[in-house]
Amino acid sequence: MKTIMSWIGVVLLFGLLASNASAFPLSGGNGIINVTVFGTYVDSDSDNSIFVDLSIRKESTEDESSYQFQLIDSEDRSYGIVYDLPKTGPMYRRMVLNFDVPEGTILKRIKVIPEKFDPFSIDWTGVPEVGNEIATIKFYGSSSSPPQTYGDRAYDWIFDIKLTNNGNETMSYSGKDFIIIDQFGWQYQGVVDQENKLLPGESVRFNVNAKMFKISRPVVLGFRGLEMDISAWA
Repeated sequence: MKTIMSWIGVVLLFGLLASNASAFPLSGGNGIINVTVFGTYVDSDSDNSIFVDLSIRKESTEDESSYQFQLIDSEDRSYGIVYDLPKTGPMYRRMVLNFDVPEGTILKRIKVIPEKFDPFSIDWTGVPEVGNEIATIKFYGSSSSPPQTYGDRAYDWIFDIKLTNNGNETMSYSGKDFIIIDQFGWQYQGVVDQENKLLPGESVRFNVNAKMFKISRPVVLGFRGLEMDISAWA
């Protein structure tokens, strides 16, 4: 079990929620214990890990010290940890939990199993996506890392996306067709890479690379007029 009590950089979540920017926070409970999830993210220094920022509130005066948390993915596989707290009565605490999961995991829900009370779940509804008659893009998450070259002040961002060709003709695309807009309205373009082609109805999942200044927080991901609000995950 790993518990991280502070944010580790500005990193987006790992393929979790629907495209509504008001998706977070998410809450659930059993009448005695309530859990609120404020956000979920990955960190470039922690391979195959998802960090969940949440709070737990317990109104009961009965002592309890152990809570099991399970992440359930789209294939109904579970990844669990046990979180121990000092025995206490009524409680309100915020924490960040670290779950080790396979790369590319898409989460469906989090299950909370208290030591003495009934378990409960908090559901997610797939991955963020937007589309039109030309294309659909899905967003599975992203991560950032500090500059690797001396004198370079831009952070390297990787956006994990899926592109589907909804048109009737072959589509050409590359990283430069994607834009990322930060909280100030500043627009970044994806790094130019090899041009690829998609047949009608075909989909491909790949990474879009971009360089962004440290203070920038991704708010919008765009592709040829399509714009996805990702501010809930920034």
